[in-house]
Amino acid sequence: MGSVILSLLLALVQGSAAPTFDIRAKDSLILGKGAQSGATYYDVIITRQPASGVLIKLPYTRKGGKLTFDLHHRIAMAPEFTGAEVTTVIEILTGGTNSFGTFTISGKIGPGDKFAETIVKSSAAEMDKYVTPMATKTITIDTRPGPQSLSI
Repeated sequence: MGSVILSLLLALVQGSAAPTFDIRAKDSLILGKGAQSGATYYDVIITRQPASGVLIKLPYTRKGGKLTFDLHHRIAMAPEFTGAEVTTVIEILTGGTNSFGTFTISGKIGPGDKFAETIVKSSAAEMDKYVTPMATKTITIDTRPGPQSLSI
């Protein structure tokens, strides 16, 4: 069910100009792009295996910084969907599998609910045609000084 899978919209905020960072996610994790924003949405199965998530190599900083991303439920809204109470829990791990924290989003999703942005899907799989992110929670974490890699 949707409680074990999530979509991510990633953005890095650090000072006035956003520095470049490297996302090392498998192409198979890309759900699609936002039709209006052009942002990439990742579809990630929740696991404690960092290589199975969205890996992010942050730029070197002397002071640390902030990483901000949006967490969404992922739910299949097939025609027979009648609604559900959905809880999604994620954990952010460093490259050394130290935890940055656990974050939760929970809510009721009705059969007629729509996500704020249309997702142009990159998968042609039959099961993916009904999959959509739902609800949004923006998460910001403080990063440490120096080079750093994270897995979400």
